[in-house]
Amino acid sequence: SGLDQVTRCGRSAGHHDAPPGDPYWRRYITGQLDLARLSADEVARKLRLPGEARSLLDIGGGHGWYSAQLCRRHPQLTATVLDLPGSAAIGREIIAAAGMTDRVRHRDGDATTDDLGRGYDAVLCFNLVHHLTADQIARLFGRIREALAPGGVLAVMDAFAEPDRRKSAAANFLGLFVYLSSGSQVHTPAELRGWLREAGFGTPKKVPIL
Repeated sequence: SGLDQVTRCGRSAGHHDAPPGDPYWRRYITGQLDLARLSADEVARKLRLPGEARSLLDIGGGHGWYSAQLCRRHPQLTATVLDLPGSAAIGREIIAAAGMTDRVRHRDGDATTDDLGRGYDAVLCFNLVHHLTADQIARLFGRIREALAPGGVLAVMDAFAEPDRRKSAAANFLGLFVYLSSGSQVHTPAELRGWLREAGFGTPKKVPIL
């Protein structure tokens, strides 16, 4: 609804700036939950965690559904979902309704500035990268590397686009949406590999999701 103003003034709508308790968060997080239900089972099945993994950090995980499905698949696993207070409040309701509060807990915080903790066997960074600038992503990946236990796994799921004039309409439309909502841009797979390499990660493995 704010597209005309964004294109005129060049400033994004700043959806994530809504205060805790704003009705926006319920619309946003329950909508994201509906999308997550389409892929969470497949993600939990395909994501390879370290043997006997016990601790998971879900950065910007909102509804917590990916964490919940991974915990269901790995009985010894517990998860911490780090997200903004407005998002985390709705996520707690969703996890409570699913009967998973003993395995999945939410922690209020800003992934770009707050301490992530240490010793995690796995970290999820799902549908977050497109909300951040290149500098923010590089810093976040470095902090994630420090938060992982030896042999830990980072999983990134997001929309990336290769520069291709033949496909520019789809990429530009996605980029317009990302800028409208977050003031950021769609990043390329090459950029992702570069940020991971700079943070000290090995060669990433690409896992297709239906």
